[in-house]
Amino acid sequence: APASASASTAAATTTTTSNAPTLTIVDIATLKVTELKQQLEQRGLSNKGLKQALVDRLTKAVVEEVETSARRETQKKAVSVNSTSSNRTSSDVTAPSTILAQASAASQEEDLEQVRQYLQSAYAQARLASCPLVHRRIALALTQTHTVMMRPYSTHPSIAVQYLHAALGIGPTRAAACYTGRAEDIDSAIARLKLDDDEEDDGDADGKGVSLSPDAGVILDPAAFRAKVCNQLPINFAVISLSHDDDNKRLLFSCVRRGCDPCIIERSTETIGSALSSLQSEYTTLMAANKESIAAAATLAPADWWARRYAIDKQLDAWLQRFETVVLGPARILTIAATAPVPAAVEEEANLIASTLALPSPALPIAFLTAIVAGCELTEAELAELCVQLCPDDSGRARALLAKAALKVEFLSHDVEASTKKKSTAREKEPVCCLILDRHFTQYPIDSLPSLRRKSVCRMPSLAFLLEALKKGPVRRSRESGFFVLDPEDNLSATQERIQPAIEGLPGWQGVTGAVPTEEQWLSGLHDEWFLFCGHGSGDKFFSTERLHTQRVRAAVMLMGCSSGRLRDAGEYDPLGPALAYLFAGSPAVVANLWDVTDGDLDRFCLQILKAWQSPNEESLLSLVSAARTACRTPFLVGAAPVVYGLPVWL
Repeated sequence: APASASASTAAATTTTTSNAPTLTIVDIATLKVTELKQQLEQRGLSNKGLKQALVDRLTKAVVEEVETSARRETQKKAVSVNSTSSNRTSSDVTAPSTILAQASAASQEEDLEQVRQYLQSAYAQARLASCPLVHRRIALALTQTHTVMMRPYSTHPSIAVQYLHAALGIGPTRAAACYTGRAEDIDSAIARLKLDDDEEDDGDADGKGVSLSPDAGVILDPAAFRAKVCNQLPINFAVISLSHDDDNKRLLFSCVRRGCDPCIIERSTETIGSALSSLQSEYTTLMAANKESIAAAATLAPADWWARRYAIDKQLDAWLQRFETVVLGPARILTIAATAPVPAAVEEEANLIASTLALPSPALPIAFLTAIVAGCELTEAELAELCVQLCPDDSGRARALLAKAALKVEFLSHDVEASTKKKSTAREKEPVCCLILDRHFTQYPIDSLPSLRRKSVCRMPSLAFLLEALKKGPVRRSRESGFFVLDPEDNLSATQERIQPAIEGLPGWQGVTGAVPTEEQWLSGLHDEWFLFCGHGSGDKFFSTERLHTQRVRAAVMLMGCSSGRLRDAGEYDPLGPALAYLFAGSPAVVANLWDVTDGDLDRFCLQILKAWQSPNEESLLSLVSAARTACRTPFLVGAAPVVYGLPVWL
C-alpha cells in the first residue's frame, strides 16, 4: 500500500505497522523474478543447481510476503470495522477509518495482481528452461495467490484450480503425444488442446481440449471454464486432486465435476506437520513389515504367519482412517460429495450463502451441503477450519449460515437416494472418482480411504491427459477376447492351478502358461481386448516397457505382480513406472499393485474379477476391482494394493 494510505490507516485505527517489511510485495517479486531471468540467461538454462536455488528464493520469499501482507490487511480491516461499528447502526455513514482501510486493501490488491503477473512471467521462464520442478513450484505459488485464503484478494476458484492442475502430473504437450502416437503429430495435437477464443480456427471443431500452460493462457471466464473443462466430464465423473507443496507448508485439494464450479481447499501443514510426518514414517514401517512377513512364509507355521499378516492388515486399515482424518480433515467433503447428486435445494442454499458472504463462487458451500446430504459428519474443529476457508474474515458468520442451511437440506437424503435408484443403466448408476495425485501421494492407497471404499476409483497422470482420453467416449472391451501370460518363470504352481481353470472358462482367450512368451506374442497380446499378466513384478524382464515408446496398445492391461503399479522417483520430473508406460502407449486402463503382495491373496482378487467376466451383465472394470478387494483374506494389505490407472473400461 502507498505510504500515505498506510500512515493514515495507522492513525485512524489501533493497528500498528512497526513490523511491516521494508520492501513491498512488488519490490520483492520484481527483484527475485528479474534475478531469475538474468541469471538463467547469463549462466545457461540447464544449470539445475542454479534453477533450484533461484526458485527456492523466488517462491518462498514472494509467497510468504503475499501471505503476511494479506493477513495484515485482513487484520486491519477487522480492527477498523470493529472500532467504527460498535456504536453505530448499519444506516450510519461509513467511518473515515473504514474508507481508508478499504483504500489500503484496494491498493494492496493491485500489488498482489502485479505479483501474480511477475510469477506468471517466472513460470513461463521456467517452462522455457524445461525444468518441471521449477514450473511446478511457481504454479503452486500462483495457486495460493488465487485461493479464498487470500480474501479479499481471491479470485474465482476456477483460476486457482487451473494453476493447481498445471503443477500436477504430465502437461498437455505430453498428453497430446501419448494420444497421437507419432512425434510428428504433436504440434497438431497441441493445437487441438488450446482453449483461447482467438484461436478457434486451429482445427478443434469440438472444442473439447484443454491446456493449462502459459502459452495457451488461463480461462478467466468461469462460465467458459465450466463449458470447456467441467462439462467435458461425464455426468457421474469427478476429478479429485491432492497436492503437497514443495515447501511443505500447504496441502491443496480440488474437485472438478460436470455442471458445477470447481472447488479448492487449502490446508496449512503447520498444525498437522508432526502428525503428517508420523503417518509417513508409519507407512514406511508397515511396508517394511509387509516385506518381512512375506519373506517369513517359509519359516513360520501357517497359523503364526497368518496372525502376523492379519495384524499388519489391521494396522494398515487404521492408518488409512488416520490419513483421512489428519491429511484430508474437512477436505474429505470433496471425496464424499464428489460424485453425489446435487439437489436443487442445496444449490439454492449455497447461492444464498455465497451472496451473503460475497464469495466469488458457491462451490465450497455446495460441496459442504452435498456432503451433509450424503451423510458426512465433521468434527467441531473440522467445521471451524472449513468456515475459515469459506470466509477468513468472518468465520463465525459463515458457521451460522452453514449450520442453518445444513438443517434445511439434511432431510433431502432420502429423496436423493430414491431418485438415484430410478436411473436405468449401470453406467449412469456408477459414480466414478478420478484421482490426480502429485509425487507426494502416488505411493499411498488413497483409493481405499474410508470415504472412497464404496466408489469406483481410478487414477490419471493429469487433467489434460484425462480430457484428451475422454474425447474417445466410453471405452468398451469384449470379455470374449484376450491374451494371458501365466507364471512365465514356472515357479508359481499354485497360481497356475488356481487361475488356469478360470481363464479356460473365458471363450476366445489365448496365452502362455509356465513359459516365457516371445516378443511377437507379447505385442500381439497388447493389440487384443485384454492383456493379463500373472507372475513376478510387471513382466518388464520379459518385455521392456521401453519398447512401448514406438508401439500402440489397445488392450486393457492387468499386471498381477508385486509392485507392478509402484511409480519410481524421477528427480525433478514426474514419477514413472510400467503401469504409466502402458497407459501412455494407449491402453485405456491398467490394473497394477502399489507394493509387494502374496500370490495366494492376489489370486483370490484376480479370480473374483475373472468370475465376474463370465456374467452377461454390463460391468465396469472399476466396480469389479472395488468389489474384488473384499475377496482377499487381507482386504487392506493385499486388497488395497491393486489400483486402476486410466478410464472406467466397460465390459
